[in-house]
Amino acid sequence: MLSELKKSTNAILYERVISPLFGTFVTSWLACNWKIIYLTLFISEDKISVNKIDYIVDELYNIHLLVTLPLISTAIFITLVPFVSNGAFWLSMKFKMWRIDKN
Repeated sequence: MLSELKKSTNAILYERVISPLFGTFVTSWLACNWKIIYLTLFISEDKISVNKIDYIVDELYNIHLLVTLPLISTAIFITLVPFVSNGAFWLSMKFKMWRIDKN
């Protein structure tokens, strides 16, 4: 029973992690909010006047940077990348056909 629950949970988590939507959103969120990660990992609390959480809430909390901008960039990347990929594939096929025709 417990092993089946563990397998099911692992399968759900694996599916979420490899999802293009989730991966793109996390990447966009990290790009938009790099200052929060940097502050959390590399700046000590004695360098700022208050603790890290209060500083993040006071200085870096912006709903547009936390949610809106990552969602918009995720939508753009998910719709734009297939077109760019197909265009690159089409162009490479054209060059291969051109090379074959020249020989």
